[in-house]
Amino acid sequence: KVEEDRAKLCCTMLTWLLATTHRPIRDRATKSLSSFLRPRLHLAEYLLDKFHSTDDLYILERLMAAIYGAVLLSTDRAKVRNVAHVVYKYFFDQKSPPVHILMRDYAKGIIEFATTLGEKLENISLASVRPPYKSEWSVKYISEAQLEKYSYLRNGHLCKDDITLSAGSEWT
Repeated sequence: KVEEDRAKLCCTMLTWLLATTHRPIRDRATKSLSSFLRPRLHLAEYLLDKFHSTDDLYILERLMAAIYGAVLLSTDRAKVRNVAHVVYKYFFDQKSPPVHILMRDYAKGIIEFATTLGEKLENISLASVRPPYKSEWSVKYISEAQLEKYSYLRNGHLCKDDITLSAGSEWT
């Protein structure tokens, strides 16, 4: 049996591995985290408390995938219900779930699975868990005038596809 402090450290380390761009490591870390959480679903709340505000979508997406996998394999209905409440608090309670479709689907799946087990989810509005969503689109509109600032000449041709060059730059 793993001590609580060591279990938290192990989960934290596996969660940080979810940030790697090396897909095989990210996949193994996701599966390992899911397996580790299955008998310790209470640690899902710890991880969500710790990582819910991170700006790295690899971490949040894969963390939700791991928690979803652990929930689906769990036999403890009460702990599944508790995880569903925590997920609802972080992803749906404000009526504006994340735009990230996989993360949102994993979160929705956790809550929906808890309901299929017959668990009564108090203070959870299933209408806000199900589409249509009222998420704010994070992509900002850029006007043509603003894009024109990033045009440049290359071999006598006007190029508008590289906004990393400063306005008025000319390639030769």
